[in-house]
Amino acid sequence: MQTTKSIYQCILIATLYILLIISFCLPFRLLFPPNILGTHIDLDALCWDQWFTKKCITELNFSQLWHTDFIAYPHGTNLFLDHGPPFWECISIPFQLILPFPSSHTFLVIFILLLNAFSFFILAKYLYKHIPLAFLAGILGSINPYTIYHINAGRPQQIAIFWAPLFMLYLLKTKQQPNIKNTIITSVILILTALSYWYYSMFLIIFMILFLFYSYFLHATKREKLILTKNICLVLFFFGLSILLLFGYPVIVKGLYPQGYSAIRPFPSFQEIVSKNTSVCFSHMLLCTSFGAYYPLLLILIINIISFLNLKFFKKNILWITAADLFYILSLGPYVGIFNKIIPSPLFMACYYLPTFSRFWWPINYFILSTTCSIVIIISFIYDLSHYKRLRTIVSIFLSFSYLVLFYNIQYNSPPSLQPLPPSKHPKFNFSSLKIPQLRIGFRFSRLRVPHPVYIYLKDQENGAVIELPFELEKVLFLNNQRTHKKNTFNHPGYGHDEESLLWPEEQIQLLKNNLFLRYVDEVCKHYSRTTAKKITPRQYTPQGIKKALEELHNLGFNYIVVNPAYTSRYFEENSLLENLVKFLPAPFKEYPDNLKLYRIDNLIEVN
Repeated sequence: MQTTKSIYQCILIATLYILLIISFCLPFRLLFPPNILGTHIDLDALCWDQWFTKKCITELNFSQLWHTDFIAYPHGTNLFLDHGPPFWECISIPFQLILPFPSSHTFLVIFILLLNAFSFFILAKYLYKHIPLAFLAGILGSINPYTIYHINAGRPQQIAIFWAPLFMLYLLKTKQQPNIKNTIITSVILILTALSYWYYSMFLIIFMILFLFYSYFLHATKREKLILTKNICLVLFFFGLSILLLFGYPVIVKGLYPQGYSAIRPFPSFQEIVSKNTSVCFSHMLLCTSFGAYYPLLLILIINIISFLNLKFFKKNILWITAADLFYILSLGPYVGIFNKIIPSPLFMACYYLPTFSRFWWPINYFILSTTCSIVIIISFIYDLSHYKRLRTIVSIFLSFSYLVLFYNIQYNSPPSLQPLPPSKHPKFNFSSLKIPQLRIGFRFSRLRVPHPVYIYLKDQENGAVIELPFELEKVLFLNNQRTHKKNTFNHPGYGHDEESLLWPEEQIQLLKNNLFLRYVDEVCKHYSRTTAKKITPRQYTPQGIKKALEELHNLGFNYIVVNPAYTSRYFEENSLLENLVKFLPAPFKEYPDNLKLYRIDNLIEVN
C-alpha cells in the first residue's frame, strides 16, 4: 500500500514538473517544426550527431559509430573518441522515431529537465523528508541560469546535471547503509555520468574524495571509516574497469586515439595566460569562466552568509558549504583580478601541476557541483527556520511561487523567444559571448533553415561523395545539409581553426595538401580567411594539373562539388572568393538564383 502511494506521488510530482517546464515554452507552436529549442551554432553539430546515431543503429551499421567515412571522406574520422560516446544520441532515438525533427530534440531537452527536477526532488526528500521542500529543490535544480544557458547553447550532455544529486544520494546511502547494492548503484551512476559527459564524472570523483575526508575527520567511527574507504575504493575500481573495457578496445587493440590527445600538452605559464599569449586550445579555459558572472557570485554569497550566521548550521552543512565554495573557486578560471591585481587561482595550480585538469577546458562547468551543493544548503536553511511542518510548507510554497514568477517575468517580458539562425558576420568567434552574464536567461527558440533545393536534388542522385566549398570557417552548416542529401562528404568540422591539425584527421590533411585541386581551393580559402593572420597568395596552377587532380578525386569516389554562398559568412570579399574557387571549372551542371553552383566531376573531366 505504501509502495503504491509512493508511485502515485512520484507520478503526480513528475506531472507537475513537466507542466511547469512546458509552461516556459509557450506558445505551444514553438514545440513543433520548424522551431527548435536553442539558438547556438552548436545545434547543427548536435542535430547531425543525433541523426547519424539513429541512422547507424536503425541500419545495424554499428561500426560507423566508432569510425566513419561519412564525413572526412575517404579516410574518415574517429567519432567515438573525438565526439565522445553517443550516450544522449542513443537516448534521442525513441524521440526521433516518435516525433518529427526538430521536435525530437526539443522534447529530449524537456525530458532531461524533468530528470534534473526529479533527481533533486528525491535527494532533498531523502535528506529532509519534506515533500514541499523537496519540490522546491526540484524547481531550483531544473530551472536555473546554468541549465538554461546550456539549453540555449544546444548541449544536452551539459544540461543533464541530474547525475550529481543522484550520485550524492547513493554516496550518502553507501555511508549510512553500507551494502554491495548501494556500492554498485553508485558505481553505475558514475559510469553513466562519464558516458553522458566525462567532465561531470571527474567532478563527482573530486566530490567523493572530499566526502571521504569529511567522514574521516568529523562523523565516522573507525569501523565506519574502514567500510566507507572499502566501498569508495570499490566504486573507483568498478568505474576504472568499465572505462578500461569501453575504451581499451579502440585505444589498445585498434590503436585509435582522439585527434590531438595522444600527448598532454604542458599548461602555459602564468605570464602567458595573463597576456593571453596562449594556444587556441586553452581559450575556453581562459574565457568560459564564472569570473564576473553575477548569478554564481550571488548564489555563493547567499549560502555563505546564511552559513556563517549560524555556527550550528555551518557545522551541520560543512560538507556542502566546503564543496560549493571549492567548485565555485575552480569555476573562476586560472586567474582572478583582485584590487586591480591579477593573481593565479587554485585552478591554475591544479592545471599546472596536474596536467589532467587542463583537459577540463570549460571552468564554468565546475559550477554544476557548486549549484547542487548550494541548493542542498538553501533547502537545509529553510528546513531549520522552524520546527513546525506547516510553516515550512508555507515558506516552501511561497518561495516556489516567487521563484517561478521571477523566471516567467524574465521569459515573457524579454524580447521574442523565437529567433532565426542567421550566418554570423563577426570576424572571429567571440568566446567571451559564452559567459553567463551576456546571455538572456529565458528559453530561446530558433527556426531551422529550409533545406536548399540542391541537397534535395542530390539525395535522389546516384552515389558519389560531395565536396562543399568554400570550406566552412568554425561552422558546421554542411552537417545540417548532409542530413538532407545523405551522401559522404569530404568536409570536416574545424577548418580554418588556429590548431586545425588537431581537429582534422591527419590523412585528410595529407589529401588536402597532395591533391592539386584541393590544395588550390584550400589556398584560396586561406587567402580570404578572416582567421588567417597572414594572407596566402594562391600559387600558379594549370588547367591540366587541375584536370588530373579531379580525375584522382573521381577515382576516390567523389562526384559532386557544391559551391554554396551560405558558407562565406566568415570570409573577406565573398564575391571574389566565389569567383576564384571556380576559376578552373567550366559552366556548372546546375546553377540556382542565389548563386549556388553544382558541378559533377565526371562532366568536368569530359569537358576538360
